[in-house]
Amino acid sequence: MAEKIALLAQLVGLPDLAVGEAGLLGGTTVGPVLFLFLLAPLTLHVVTAGISILGASRNRTTYAAAVVLAMVVHFIYNLTVVVVVGV
Repeated sequence: MAEKIALLAQLVGLPDLAVGEAGLLGGTTVGPVLFLFLLAPLTLHVVTAGISILGASRNRTTYAAAVVLAMVVHFIYNLTVVVVVGV
């Protein structure tokens, strides 16, 4: 939810205002890139929730391992966005 709020704030140009400049950096995104920015986090969270659900459907140990795996997948996604994409 917080990711979507931050993205929407960037889309409306809040970082360009003096009030928003302290909390957000970035500019306006349009076209296919906008669609990707909206779809990628949703896909990430569906996948990581699915990993956790599969683990939870078995036993506690499998669930714990699945949660760790989901966290690793989320970390790799975040690292990719920050380092490769530069967002």
